[in-house]
Amino acid sequence: GKNVVLLEATNANGTGKAALVIDVMSNQAPVAINNLAVSSANSAIKLTWTATANATSYSVKRSLTSGGPYTAIQTNITGNSFIDPAPAYEVNNYYVVTALIGENESAISNEVFGSVPPAVPSNLVAVSNNGQVSLTWDVADGASTYKIKRAMTSGGPYTEIASVSGTSYTDNNVTNGTAYYYVITSKGTTLEST
Repeated sequence: GKNVVLLEATNANGTGKAALVIDVMSNQAPVAINNLAVSSANSAIKLTWTATANATSYSVKRSLTSGGPYTAIQTNITGNSFIDPAPAYEVNNYYVVTALIGENESAISNEVFGSVPPAVPSNLVAVSNNGQVSLTWDVADGASTYKIKRAMTSGGPYTEIASVSGTSYTDNNVTNGTAYYYVITSKGTTLEST
């Protein structure tokens, strides 16, 4: 806790007073977190845990191997959740969290893991020409191929019409004057984005 120390000094030039506030931190490490939980959606992995008494911050650590070694990917977290901004795609990402009181760090939490598919392709552009529709999109992290899906109504159902390794496709199986709706998904080795 905080302690106030009053200082008073006197010399030939007079007397002076000052107050010194000392914030005493525990020299004990906090209790380890034992309820780390993981959830994943699309290309994000979210960690949550219950706050540890007296903890001033948390550190999230990740490994691609169960049991570590772990590397800190975010420190000085003051809340009790974290979203990994850059998980490795299509493999298990193993996480632990430590609690800190100042510089004193707890033992690691229980280990959890999550896996995510490649990122969702973005910036889809469709250009209609005579008897064809040309599609382009941005590269999606973790993708090795892209599935082009088409529907006759907005929202689908969508049917896969092609799979390509690049970021463009021309649909030549269209009729002028007919509306077509497209979605692109990315696929890694085994997982597909939504």
